[in-house]
Amino acid sequence: MKRVRQVVLAALFFALGTGSYAQNAEPEPYKLIRTLQHAQDQIAGGSQVAYDVQRKLLDHIGTKFIKFPDHVWADEKNSEAAAVFALAGGDPQVGKWLLNNRALAEEYKDILKGAVAFASREYPVAAEVLAPFEPLKYPGHLGGSLALVKAMLVAKEDPKAAARLFAISRLLVPGTLIDEAALRRSLVLFKTKEDLPQLVTTSSIYYRQFGQSVFGPVFDENLATTLVKFDDDALQEYQEKLSEVVKLTPGNRQKKIYLMFAKKAVINGRMAFARFISSNAAKVDPSDSQTVTRANLYKAAADLVSDAPEKGLTALDNIDTKILSDDDKQIMKKASKVGNAIAQWPPAAPAKEEANDMAAKDGDMSSDDLLKRIEPLMAEVNGILESLEQ
Repeated sequence: MKRVRQVVLAALFFALGTGSYAQNAEPEPYKLIRTLQHAQDQIAGGSQVAYDVQRKLLDHIGTKFIKFPDHVWADEKNSEAAAVFALAGGDPQVGKWLLNNRALAEEYKDILKGAVAFASREYPVAAEVLAPFEPLKYPGHLGGSLALVKAMLVAKEDPKAAARLFAISRLLVPGTLIDEAALRRSLVLFKTKEDLPQLVTTSSIYYRQFGQSVFGPVFDENLATTLVKFDDDALQEYQEKLSEVVKLTPGNRQKKIYLMFAKKAVINGRMAFARFISSNAAKVDPSDSQTVTRANLYKAAADLVSDAPEKGLTALDNIDTKILSDDDKQIMKKASKVGNAIAQWPPAAPAKEEANDMAAKDGDMSSDDLLKRIEPLMAEVNGILESLEQ
């Protein structure tokens, strides 16, 4: 039954796009864009079929656009549709063709220029051209898309302006793919400990409103990447709340998210967070041996650099490597190397004469001298962590 619904949905999109529903009457550009928006909003709701159809629908609309005569584009609704098309992921070559060959309404023509520059990855040009346009003056999808693109353009240089623009895009078209994308892309703005409460709130909103989105796994990955940029102290303060946010998702997804967090935490040296999150992963479904084994691996790796490294080494020895992926086997191999290096520290006791000399100097040993003695171990551990990041 589900498959039948998917086929019907796909057929509906193409019927709307081709105009076959209206006795072969060619729908105007703005009507074609409504079809695209409907498909994209289905993507935000979790429709894989809509996602698969989207690219073909965009290509189909682009082909139709270049066939419309000038008098069609003279209508402002259709000129606006051209700008929305480019902002929504349409082929920039179609936008360029329209700019060179059709008489578009001047206001939307400039927005289309900026959208084409953005789609062509000419970001400085796009930022300059779109700068004068205030998204709030354009209700609906045009304003929402414009705010989203402008936010992405300024996110790195001006996070406060980007946060305002992301909020505007969500305000103008709530519940749409634009709303979903604004939440998902806003994760890049959270960088300091003071941002963590808002990060928790944003994640909670995303999972509540767009937990089924086709782009959900992208959000999960971006969230994990964002979290491990914070230090362990900051994460420890909010880890319980983060865990509650993850619990808003179904059990199978919870396991994937927790394991993703734990793996990235180990690789980035956030060991306290790795211990907490890996323990949560193992609790979701204790009967899932693969999840439990992976969780134990990440926890053991984190324990190696705790006050009781022998606990981590013992746990590593008890892990069944047969059910680990090649990637996790590499983590285990390198974690074992770290553990063995720590276990063998300090080096074997020196000969009696050398020990006497060292004892004589011990009272004069400075912190710099001590650092020199442990540098080989630090270098080895750091090298292993860096190789894991790669």
